[in-house]
Amino acid sequence: MRYVSEKRLKELIIRNPEFDTFNQTLLNLIDLECKELPDQKWQTIDEFTANPVDGWCHICYWHSDTDVAYHAQGKFMWCDASPDGDDYSDVDITHVMPIKTPEAPK
Repeated sequence: MRYVSEKRLKELIIRNPEFDTFNQTLLNLIDLECKELPDQKWQTIDEFTANPVDGWCHICYWHSDTDVAYHAQGKFMWCDASPDGDDYSDVDITHVMPIKTPEAPK
C-alpha cells in the first residue's frame, strides 16, 4: 500500500507553474474524494489509556507532530523489537490512532 497525504497532493498541484482550470478541478476532486476512514479516529491519550490496544499506532505529540509507535506494556516505543528500548514520554503524547490490520482475503 502506498500513501500520499491530501495536504501534499494539494501542495504539488498548487506549485505547478501552469496552474489552470484542470488543476482546480483536481483540487476539487481531492476535496470530494479524500475522506478519513470511518474506523480510524484519533483518540485523546486519556481515551486510549482507558482502553489500550497493543500494536502499531499513530501518535500525535506536542500537539502538532505525528509519528508511528508500537504500544506494548503500557509504553509507546519506537519499534516493536525491544520492549526495553527507547520510548516516547506519555506526557508529550496528546492523541493516538491504532493502526488496524486488515483481515486476509478468504
